[in-house]
Amino acid sequence: TFATEFEVPGRVTLPSDGRKVTVALAKLALPAKMQLRVVPRQDVAAIVTAQAKRPDGVWLPGRIELSRDGDYVGSTAWNPQADGDLVLPFGRDSLVRVKVDRMKNRNGSAGLIGGKNEREVSDLVTLTSFHKRTLPLLVLESSPVPTDDRIEIRTEFQPKPQRESWENRQGVVVWERNIAPGETVKISARYTVVYPREVAVVGLP
Repeated sequence: TFATEFEVPGRVTLPSDGRKVTVALAKLALPAKMQLRVVPRQDVAAIVTAQAKRPDGVWLPGRIELSRDGDYVGSTAWNPQADGDLVLPFGRDSLVRVKVDRMKNRNGSAGLIGGKNEREVSDLVTLTSFHKRTLPLLVLESSPVPTDDRIEIRTEFQPKPQRESWENRQGVVVWERNIAPGETVKISARYTVVYPREVAVVGLP
C-alpha cells in the first residue's frame, strides 16, 4: 500500500564473486542514559543498558550490532514501529555481584477444614557494586498475577518498589535508585498464594 525510497549519495563497487559488502550510509550520535538493569529471576547478573529516544526519520527493521569499549558484545532486533524509548543491552557487568537466596519455601493447607492449598515463598536479592563511581540501578521483579477469582495472592516487598505495572506490564514491579561504590543493596520479596485444591495453578514462584 506504500513504498519508501532511499536516495543514497555515492557509488559502491560490488565484486562478482558473491561476497556481501557492507556500506556505511550515515553516522548518527544519540544522547543516551546508561543504567545497570537486573532481573534476578531470569539471570543473576547486571546488564549494562543504554536508553535513548528513538531517532526521527524512516527506518527499516533489522538487527543492531553492538560493541562496548571496542569489543563486540552481540546483536539485538530493531523494530522502528515499537513504542517507547530505544533500550540496547551491552553485556554483563562483572563489577556488580547479584545473589538470590530462598529464605522461605513452604507448602501447606489453608482454612479451618483444609480445603485450600497455600504456597509461601520468600526471596532475598543482594546486590553489591565494586565500581569506583555511583551508577544508576534498575531492579525488575515479575510477581505472580491471579487469573482466577478463587486464587488469592498476598505480596510483601521490602523496601517498597517505586513503580508497579512497569511499562504497562501487569505484575512487574521496579526498584530504581543509585548504587554507590562498595554499597550493598538488599531487596526482599515475599509471596503467599492461596487457592482451592481443585484448581490447577501453574507458574508458582
